[in-house]
Amino acid sequence: TVTSSTPAPTFAPAAGTYDATLNVALSAVPGAVIRYTTNGVDPTGSSPVYSSPIPIAMSTATTTIKAFATAPGYLASPIAAASYTFAAATPTVSPNGGTFQGSVLVTLATTTTPGATIRYTLDGSPPTGSSTLYSGPFTLAVSATVTARAFHAAINPSNPAAAAFVLFTATPGIEPTAGTYVSSVSVSMTAAAGAAIRAALDDADAAVV
Repeated sequence: TVTSSTPAPTFAPAAGTYDATLNVALSAVPGAVIRYTTNGVDPTGSSPVYSSPIPIAMSTATTTIKAFATAPGYLASPIAAASYTFAAATPTVSPNGGTFQGSVLVTLATTTTPGATIRYTLDGSPPTGSSTLYSGPFTLAVSATVTARAFHAAINPSNPAAAAFVLFTATPGIEPTAGTYVSSVSVSMTAAAGAAIRAALDDADAAVV
């Protein structure tokens, strides 16, 4: 009496979330026949016989492959399953947050999901399909948390990427430069548009009120 079961098939790549079309290879012990389904239903003795990697097209739906193997002289293996989900690759934010003086130019990118678009927010909230569409590098002049997400019509949105930026007003310019003068000097100061300048005439820091 045959009592030993064939080892269950294995899947390559493993189950998970991907951002490009897959070809899933099934493996079993030498001489085993693998039967499988791609609709999540348990395979039977009349299911297709595996002969070459199974193409999985990108979709918003999850595809579940189920398979079992039968080797001569052994019972059929347990049914093994692997589920595959597709989502756009998470965008990159460059620079990835930090503290900056005056302003900072922010660039968003998603290079591994062709056809994806990026949408972003500046308040830390997760972007949706109606959030601001990224069209090119943009300048931040105030502190903000940039949160970006990639969207693709055929697959699920990416995970969000977030980067916190802290902006300080640029140091004022002083003319003429510090030095020793033989007569009185008229000093002028310049700052970024909209900035207020406060000054002290001694070594004390200028008061901020």
